[in-house]
Amino acid sequence: MANREHLSEILDRILSGSQTEEDIAQLRRSLSADNLQIASQLGRYNVNIGEGKEIHIGDRIYQGADAETIKEALQAILQEIQLSVKQSKPVFWQYRHTLRGHTDSINAVAITSDSKTLISTSDDKTIKVWNLNPPKLLSTLPKQKDELLCVAIANNNQTLVSGDKEGNVQIWNLQTGDLITTLPKIHKRLIHSIAISPDGKTFATGSANKTIQIWNINPLERLYLTPKQEAQINVVKIAFDSQTLISGDDQGTIKIWNLLTRELLNTLLNGHERSINCLALSQDGKMFATGSSDKIIKIWNLQTGALLQTLNQEGGSEEEGNTPINAIAFCPNSQIIVSGSEGNKFGFGKTRIYFGGSIRIWNIKTGTLLQTRSKAHTSPINSLAISSDGQVLVTASKAGSMIIWQRAQT
Repeated sequence: MANREHLSEILDRILSGSQTEEDIAQLRRSLSADNLQIASQLGRYNVNIGEGKEIHIGDRIYQGADAETIKEALQAILQEIQLSVKQSKPVFWQYRHTLRGHTDSINAVAITSDSKTLISTSDDKTIKVWNLNPPKLLSTLPKQKDELLCVAIANNNQTLVSGDKEGNVQIWNLQTGDLITTLPKIHKRLIHSIAISPDGKTFATGSANKTIQIWNINPLERLYLTPKQEAQINVVKIAFDSQTLISGDDQGTIKIWNLLTRELLNTLLNGHERSINCLALSQDGKMFATGSSDKIIKIWNLQTGALLQTLNQEGGSEEEGNTPINAIAFCPNSQIIVSGSEGNKFGFGKTRIYFGGSIRIWNIKTGTLLQTRSKAHTSPINSLAISSDGQVLVTASKAGSMIIWQRAQT
């Protein structure tokens, strides 16, 4: 029987879709053991039995279940794996490593412009700084008073701006790890999103209080507060000209603003039928993409506001990944976009099973779905980021783990 560390590595590979035939055989042997040695795994797949007999397998929670139920659940996972192995599809991203360190939901991730460093923010009130190659934790910035919901990194890789649940903004020196200043309660409610302009001169905040603020970084001063909008602002991005701001709100409306004149240039009413959860800009600055709770991704022309493409998951079940879109990113120098989904939960009473979000790879020119990694995490995918060199994809989960994916050579 393989040792616990080895089995943990096997489960990492299996749940990320990078398993070998020997991995599957090893899992089957573990499942057939009467003493359920698989239940002693460390890390993501650690099994804990609480006082109420709820059982946690990594990010999955089984309430009111006994050991035999857990064994059956693991066998069901194995059956899923064997089914997926039979499907031969091109691989665009391969599992590389799992990062653990946060103790609560990871709400946002960002990668520095040199593709070397990853930043993560969490409900555990910390910001962590990670090295991507080799993958390891470099530092944890001073703990804050409130849950940290969003983060942005300036292109100079020195200025870091974060926002929290109580409407506070923190400005950090990423090189030293020092907190430069805190802007207390600039919004009356939580800050969903922060964006720094590519020229590094300004940043924007979008809040649940239905307003957007624009700030000058040096000297630090507020330049503009938008009138109160119709719905809470879920996401803001600043285009590569550092003059155009795009916002998405809780009612599915997209707005495009001129930061210099403060003029509202375009309003795309009913851009989505439900909340806009994420927004990404193409590298050439001509397009942007929005992902929504309506389970659809749309590609837009930034200049005209015209709808260019609709990436529709309709037709798949929730278990197959057809759930709200929480995160999207364009892959640099390509026609590829990557999305991360919410995942789902089902059950009733004390018995509830939580399944994680899926990663989907799309060709935005043809609208073709190129690759799906169902349940890439065993909890919802809250955020994702792609390095500027296009080689690394990082996905972050509600359970507090992150996965590093490497771009496949093929």
